[in-house]
Amino acid sequence: IDGNCPQTYTMERTYRATDNCGNQAVETRYVDIVDTQAPSFEEQANTFTYECGEEIAVVQPIANDNCGNVSYTFADGEPSANGCNQVIVRTWTAEDECGNTSTFAQTINIVDTTAPVITGDIQTTRPCDSNDGNYITVTETCNSYTVAKTDVFVSGGCAGTIIRTYVATDACGNASAEFTQFILLTDNVAPSASPANSTITVDCAEVIPAFTPQFTDNCDDDLNIVSLPDSIIEGNCAAERTIIRRVRATDSCDNSSVATQTVNVVDDNAPVWGSENNSEFVYQCGTEAALLQPTAADNCSEINYTYVDGAITVVNCEQRYNRTWIATDACGNASTPFVQLIRFVDTIAPTIDNCPSDIELGCDDEVPAPVEVTASDDCDDNVTVTYNEFIFGEQNEPGVLSNCDITTPVHATGGNCGINVGGVDIDWAMQLNGMPVQYRYYVLSEGNLVRYEDEIHLTATMTNVMDATSGFLVDVTFEGGWDWTTWSTGLGNPASFKADCINVGNSYEQWLYFLLAGQEGAELVGFGNYTGSSLNLTHAPSNNYFGFQYGDGANNFNAAFGFGGWFNYTGVFQSSETAAPAQQFGAGDFALDLDCCPDFWIVRQWTATDCSGNSSACSQIISYPGSTPVVENTGSDLTEQFTDARENIRVEASEVTVSPNPARNIAQFNFKTVNNAPATLEIFDMSGRKVADVYSGTVEQGHTYQVSFDTEALASGIYMYRFTNGSDVQIKRLIINK
Repeated sequence: IDGNCPQTYTMERTYRATDNCGNQAVETRYVDIVDTQAPSFEEQANTFTYECGEEIAVVQPIANDNCGNVSYTFADGEPSANGCNQVIVRTWTAEDECGNTSTFAQTINIVDTTAPVITGDIQTTRPCDSNDGNYITVTETCNSYTVAKTDVFVSGGCAGTIIRTYVATDACGNASAEFTQFILLTDNVAPSASPANSTITVDCAEVIPAFTPQFTDNCDDDLNIVSLPDSIIEGNCAAERTIIRRVRATDSCDNSSVATQTVNVVDDNAPVWGSENNSEFVYQCGTEAALLQPTAADNCSEINYTYVDGAITVVNCEQRYNRTWIATDACGNASTPFVQLIRFVDTIAPTIDNCPSDIELGCDDEVPAPVEVTASDDCDDNVTVTYNEFIFGEQNEPGVLSNCDITTPVHATGGNCGINVGGVDIDWAMQLNGMPVQYRYYVLSEGNLVRYEDEIHLTATMTNVMDATSGFLVDVTFEGGWDWTTWSTGLGNPASFKADCINVGNSYEQWLYFLLAGQEGAELVGFGNYTGSSLNLTHAPSNNYFGFQYGDGANNFNAAFGFGGWFNYTGVFQSSETAAPAQQFGAGDFALDLDCCPDFWIVRQWTATDCSGNSSACSQIISYPGSTPVVENTGSDLTEQFTDARENIRVEASEVTVSPNPARNIAQFNFKTVNNAPATLEIFDMSGRKVADVYSGTVEQGHTYQVSFDTEALASGIYMYRFTNGSDVQIKRLIINK
């Protein structure tokens, strides 16, 4: 049976055994004939050497096989990296007909032993700035090469000659023979200028910069540079011209070039006005304006000045016009306009013709109507006269009918209301019957009585007649204000008037009658040795038969204008710091002299203002007996010194209080403002002199502020405090009792 290749097969062999009786046994066996032996190469040459560039021959080695024919193939490996002695390994493979193979290696050496060959022209011509090249041909078969050259410069002619020797060496170190070449140098290029042509513009006042162009030559470092004469072309005016400047450079081969610069000298700057020039002149109306030429400076030429006067206008009642100057130089450059404002003003105030004299009124006199004041002016035929009325001092607040100073009454001659204590006749303003005699009688240190439409508010400091350091602070409110007819018949109960002293009740029909208003807390608060005492007051008698009387002789003490009446008291009395407080009750009596004459004065001011705002003032002071004006009729503006009378009527006012009042050491001011504006709180004495600044600052509307004031620097007495918040001004009374 044939196998897979020609030399292989399988043979079937059969065995038969027969005994003597003819019985047989048969056995079959198989024999495989195989080829597993590869061809075998004979001993033969395996190394070959070639010159680079030479064709490499294919030398097939010989191999023998034991069974059949042999076929050959080969493959070359990569040459080694050395380009001068490269080695290639060629591997042959011998394969028999059954696929059995064997290999055989051949070593192929490739060498380079041939030097490059140089050919070229013996003589050549090159520009002087382009002669560094290799002007030859190099022949090299196998490897890269380098060319080394050696130059010898020989002067002569325009640019000279270079004798250049070349040697070419390949990568394997094979060097060519020397090759000598003569290079004749030429120069036909002129020097180059930077800048070659330029134009600059120079102001006539500037220094013209030097013209120094830079020259470079392709071959010559030693150039001959010469400045040529300038050409000048006159301009349109004396300060302008054109200058043409030239510089020439020549190399050693007589090649030359010229750099040209055109300088335009110009006058583009107009004259500039000096900072010392005045731009405004003021003259009194009716005079003439002088011609005052301003000065300017120009950088190059003389200046011509011209001016134009503008139309006359009236601004804020003054005549004015603009005088506009122009400065022009010789080249026609005109400056910016310089404007002089010429003003004719009126600086003389008007004259008031009929200023009224000051007036002192009686307490009950009506304030006369203001007179009509006229004024005259030299420059204005229509002088405006404005009128303002100011009030200063203790002006009644809205709703107050009278604000009365109170004093201890002096008993009438022959009267029986004075009290003899220890053999001494004394007058009193308050007595507390039921008290021991040393605590019974009091005189008024200070205080005031404020009457409203149907109410009286009494505040006072009552000092014991035997101990000037001790007493009571009084704060009592009375209700009513009934006339005699209403009091005696219209209240539904019997009523009369009190006239204990001689000849004090003659005017009872003109009196007003009040009832003491019941209040919580103490109306009499002790001070000094009586500190800790507190007495509450109620009306007496309880059937209201008698009231508190207000009018001439109503104090039940003398015929003076006054206030008085009975009361009951109950509470705690402490005669000293060490004494034990004791419950005390009894009846008492108020007897007060009243001075209700207005305690303020009116300042009427007429201000004459001309069209230019010049003004003169004339004032008239209207006062009452006992008021103390703090200004003289000087004619100065009083607006900031006094409260404008028209501001006294306010829909809304700040809330300002002080406690305690009377104050001894510390007065606590509380105020709630109505404006987001600066606020001040000041204290004045009764002459109108400011004696203290309590507060100054910007406040927030509706916010309540508290300020403590130390009264140490002020003497005991009655003061006014003025609170200002924007247009809101309030004046109230402060009593200091030390």
